[in-house]
Amino acid sequence: MRELTARGIAAIGVAFPACHLLKGRARFCLSAAHTREMLEKTLATLDEVGDLLRLKYSNQNCWLPPNIKNNNENNNE
Repeated sequence: MRELTARGIAAIGVAFPACHLLKGRARFCLSAAHTREMLEKTLATLDEVGDLLRLKYSNQNCWLPPNIKNNNENNNE
């Protein structure tokens, strides 16, 4: 949560007993006042922090907005 806060993203950590003992969660509050750009920044930041902290463990393809996919593809060239 500290890393997200440092990057300007507000999130609440959720721990046991609200979720599995070994699997914490992050909770986000969305509203109609959030713009598409804000949501895309949040997703990009979560992707970045997930890599930094090695929190990603799914073997399935994740969904990303088209402009984030395009940016990632351009960075790999």
